[in-house]
Amino acid sequence: MKVKKKKIGSVIMIFAILLSVIVPVLTATYQSKSYLETT
Repeated sequence: MKVKKKKIGSVIMIFAILLSVIVPVLTATYQSKSYLETT
């Protein structure tokens, strides 16, 4: 049970890291896309 909980925690950590990396990239690409469309 303890090992399973630890595994879930590490998965959540990896997910958080992935989100913190992907979200800024997605927002940057979206902003540049909308900028290109407006000009």
